[in-house]
Amino acid sequence: VIVLIDEYDVPLDKAYQDGYYPQMVSLIRSLFSQVLKTNPDLYFAVVTGFGRSISEVGAVMLVGGNIKGHTRTMTTTISLLKSQGIFTEGLTLGILLLFMAFVIQSLADFFQKGEQSDENY
Repeated sequence: VIVLIDEYDVPLDKAYQDGYYPQMVSLIRSLFSQVLKTNPDLYFAVVTGFGRSISEVGAVMLVGGNIKGHTRTMTTTISLLKSQGIFTEGLTLGILLLFMAFVIQSLADFFQKGEQSDENY
């Protein structure tokens, strides 16, 4: 299932003008809650997308993601340093990237488990 969220402010404005704003807010709130907060598949998709995006070098290089000072990413910098033989800095950036990924993943897991434990009450 693909959910596209766009222009939800227009129905809210119309509801406000026509006097049924509380009902529309309740409807949109329950829709977002069902689709976003309680959806484990969405969590899996976000975590997978994050993992793929921090490890991607080839696609970044193809679309011009290695312009110094403008679009260089950590992965392209690591690749560049490795190809130049500057292994110490490349390894340091790689360890930093892994640490950042670990922290972000741990936070995502923590908040996901927190939401699951709240549902059991």
